Amino acid sequence: SEVMNIINENTLTYTKSIGNGHEIKVMGGLTNQKTINQGLTAGATGFSLDLLEDYSLQSGNTPRVPQSSRTEYSILSWLGRVNYSYKDKYLLTASIRADGSSRFGKENKWGYFPSVAAAWRISGEEFWDNLAYSVNDFKLRASWGKTGSTSIAPYQSQAILAGVSTVFDDKVVVGYAPSGIQPNPGLKWETTTQYNIGIDLGLWKNRLSIVADYYYKRTDDLLTSTPLPLSNGYVSVPKNVGSIENKGFEAAINSRIIDNRNVKWELGVNLSANRNKVLSLANDADIFGATLGLPVGIPVNIVRVGQPVGAFYGYIEDGLTENGAINFVDQDHSGSITATDRTIIGNPNPNYILGLTSSVSYKNFTLSFLLSSMQGNDIFNFTYTNIADGFSFGINQIQDVMGNYWTASNPKPNAKYPKISKNTRYLPSDRYIFDGSYIRMRNIQLAYTLKGVSAGKVDLGKSQVYVSAQNLFTITKYPNYSPEVNTVGGGISRGVDQYGYPDARTFLLSGRLSM
Repeated sequence: SEVMNIINENTLTYTKSIGNGHEIKVMGGLTNQKTINQGLTAGATGFSLDLLEDYSLQSGNTPRVPQSSRTEYSILSWLGRVNYSYKDKYLLTASIRADGSSRFGKENKWGYFPSVAAAWRISGEEFWDNLAYSVNDFKLRASWGKTGSTSIAPYQSQAILAGVSTVFDDKVVVGYAPSGIQPNPGLKWETTTQYNIGIDLGLWKNRLSIVADYYYKRTDDLLTSTPLPLSNGYVSVPKNVGSIENKGFEAAINSRIIDNRNVKWELGVNLSANRNKVLSLANDADIFGATLGLPVGIPVNIVRVGQPVGAFYGYIEDGLTENGAINFVDQDHSGSITATDRTIIGNPNPNYILGLTSSVSYKNFTLSFLLSSMQGNDIFNFTYTNIADGFSFGINQIQDVMGNYWTASNPKPNAKYPKISKNTRYLPSDRYIFDGSYIRMRNIQLAYTLKGVSAGKVDLGKSQVYVSAQNLFTITKYPNYSPEVNTVGGGISRGVDQYGYPDARTFLLSGRLSM
């Protein structure tokens, strides 16, 4: 395969200082980007020997049909920006860009995305002079803007023909037929509008610095692929389907706790908390994530109005029946358990994400680490649907099952596992929802710097010898290999552990030579 990007950027900037402290900067430009993807595959089987590897495909007894592909798309952008500042105290920026993409139909190729931002450096005012030693930097910020996304494959707005093989009489011939994607010439830009307010603080000559932001984002005309019934003749259709909001808080705190000749200690904390919610969908119809493998066989992620993106969707259990079977909650009170009894059973999105960094230096030694944490997210443990399920598949079970299941001699209605039976009814339920919160020591390192060391006339003072460890420990209640798992992919189908592989714990002794 081959990917070629052709980028042409043309910008012109004009800067003008006016009077005492006024400065204006104007920028305008035109950019163009074209991307070409090409691929070619060929193969054969039945080689008499493997010495030639893949350099002689014609030597195989059974050649495979070669395949080739090519996609091409481009985007043309006009952009402009004006910056104004007065003595670095009052800052104003306004910009607009017009983007035209070949991925959309001719009526909707262009999107227009303005933005404006303002800031006031309060610490630059004369009335702040008495506070300047304690709070040397204090700035308020606010912004509003729109951005666009073209998150669909090329040619989705056009009818596509694909090569297919068929039989006429007793011969196989190749022809063309519509692809599985129904064209949608009405596709348009996915647009996100964001509001942001923030504060920058520097205290005691920036020994302590704080950056904090609150934001609100609303994304409209979401681009997604929607499944179609087979009777339609197509598999799916790309659509602009609805709106989603994200709002949250982000903060970064950095400090130099100790800063003298022999000892230095720097500490940093990053915190983010985001909440998202689906505001609207086309016809309020649910959108499902990827279909999982057996024994699940259905999607467990859903996009539903009023719920967070990718929420887990399944059945709720209520103990065991008197015969030791799983008792599922009859949500619609129909008297039987059907697909309409599924409901929201979990949320893969975290309440907050935290990062902690520290670096302590004493003379030539430096100890540093990075600690990360995610709290409040759920995981759908697909792996346990095979190794901690209803015992109906003849597969080895986890140790926890031993002695914790229902038996006729000990008929516990609240036993953790149902009776051992090939007739156990399996359904994807809250049984497989686990808390994915964790604290992980992502990296820790002890280094020795060769200060004052030289080899002849070569200064080795910046060279280091160090020992480090990655993923040294993880604190979590999640029972499977790793809580930091997302095996089905991002987007809608998030937070699923489908045979996730354990994270490696790595120890390293090394050196770095700097001259």
